[in-house]
Amino acid sequence: MLLRGLRSAIVLCIGVGAIASQTTNISAYGAAPQPSQEQPQSHAAAQKSISVWVTVLDKRGQPVNDLTQAEFRVLEDGKEQAITSFAFGVRKPLAVGFLTQWSGRRQSTLPYAEIDPAIQFFQSLMGKNDFSFAAKFADTVYTLIDFTNDPTEIERALRFAESAKPWGPSALYDSIIWACNERLSTRPQRRVLLLVADGHDNQSNKSLRDATESALLSQTTIYVVSLAHVAFAREWAVGQPSQNLGLKRCVHVLKELAEQTGGDAIFARKQEDLAPAFGKIARELHNQYRVGYSPANQARRGEFRKIKIEVKRKGVRVLARKGYSVSRN
Repeated sequence: MLLRGLRSAIVLCIGVGAIASQTTNISAYGAAPQPSQEQPQSHAAAQKSISVWVTVLDKRGQPVNDLTQAEFRVLEDGKEQAITSFAFGVRKPLAVGFLTQWSGRRQSTLPYAEIDPAIQFFQSLMGKNDFSFAAKFADTVYTLIDFTNDPTEIERALRFAESAKPWGPSALYDSIIWACNERLSTRPQRRVLLLVADGHDNQSNKSLRDATESALLSQTTIYVVSLAHVAFAREWAVGQPSQNLGLKRCVHVLKELAEQTGGDAIFARKQEDLAPAFGKIARELHNQYRVGYSPANQARRGEFRKIKIEVKRKGVRVLARKGYSVSRN
C-alpha cells in the first residue's frame, strides 16, 4: 500500500527556489524523508485534534462554499469520527513552492509559457505573511529564488529563468523530494507545492511512491499544472501513436501526486489553458473548509491512519489529504 509505513503527518506543498540559480545535487535527497519540525498530527497533544483542509468542487470544477458542518462526514480507518471544529474561508499563512520542469522535452512543449501565469498567481495570492520560493529542474534542481514574501522578487527570478534554454533528462521524483524535504518541511506556515510538469521521469533515483510519501511526511499539498497532453500531442504528430501508454502513465503520476496530498491536477492542452489553470488553483486555495476532529483512537503506535472526508451532497468532488501518521509513545 502506498501510504503504509509513513511516520509523520501530511503537508500542503508548492515548490520555490533562489535567484542566483544555485544548482542542487538532488540525488542527495533521495534518502527517506525526515519528519517535519512542525508535526501537528504527530504530537501526543495535537493528536487529540486533527485538522483537515478540504476543497469541494461542483461538476464545473468551481468551489462549493455553502456547505454546513452537518453535510460533512469524517472517517478515520473506516470509522466515523465526531467533528469538533468547522470553518470556511479561514486563511492560514502559506509557504508555497513553485517547481517547474526545465528538461529537454520542454524545448517543444510550451517553453516559458508558465512564467507569466505564475507571476500573476503569486501577485494575486501572496499576503504579507505568505512566503514562496521558486526552482526549476531537469536532472538537477536549480534554485531561482529562496523564500521571500515579495512578489516582485519572484517575478524577477522567473524572468531570469527565461534566459536559459531547457535541456537534459527529467528527475521529477527526486526534485519533488528535494522541494518537500529541503525547503518546505521546516516552514511554520501551511505548505503547498505548485508543480508544472508533464509527468515524465527518466532520471530519478527514487520512485513515485517515494515522492508522494515525502509530500505526506512533510505535510505538503501538491497542486499540478500538467503539460502531459501538450508533450504527447507533439509526439503523435510525428507518427508515434504508441506514446498513448506513456501519456496514460504521466497522467496517472500527476493525478496521484495531487490526490494523495489533497491538491488538484489541472491538465492544459494548449498555451491558453495555463492562465486559467493557475487561476483555478488560486481560487481553490481561497475557498477551503477546515474540518477538525478528535480521533476516537488515542493510542500511539507509530502507524499511518487513513482519512476520508465525505460530503452529503450529490455531484461534488472532495479534495483532502488521505491520512496522517502517529508517533509512538
